[in-house]
Amino acid sequence: MWAGGMHSLVQLENGHVYVFGLNNWGQLGIGTRSEDPQLPVRLKFFDDKEIVSAALSQHATVVLTREGRLYSAGRNSYGQLGRATEGECATEFGEVEMSGVVAQQVVAGYHHFVVVDEKGLLYTMGFGEMQQLGNGNKYEDEPRLYHVKSAALAQRKVVMASAGSQHTMILTEKL
Repeated sequence: MWAGGMHSLVQLENGHVYVFGLNNWGQLGIGTRSEDPQLPVRLKFFDDKEIVSAALSQHATVVLTREGRLYSAGRNSYGQLGRATEGECATEFGEVEMSGVVAQQVVAGYHHFVVVDEKGLLYTMGFGEMQQLGNGNKYEDEPRLYHVKSAALAQRKVVMASAGSQHTMILTEKL
């Protein structure tokens, strides 16, 4: 089970996925943003996918599957879904544009997501006003999966990431 700002996602032993809570930006991925179900609603979208993790921000959800793929729904005002949407949100889950990246971990901040891939490389997407994306630009949001490159990460592998409201933390090891 995973919890976000005001919504939750649960996967049962049989693989069925349920969501509930606030849905004002379509973060539940149920096809609408007008319902706020207090009882769990089944997401059949994930019936043929094995979920290993999920990250729920204030108004968006990103799900990681066993194959290392990411699927997102909800608010996309800052590009935090990592994919193109019509308007400022996506009310149904869609695949994040990953260009060959195989994700191993995903975590959520308030309006940004952090991804670590199978090689220990770091990626971010979403709101970047407090430089939490590591893109070197305080005022630039990332509407796609952004590969973070810096001298501090040279010869290092990211083994774990964590995100707060407007900050990102990583744990690395030397190569």
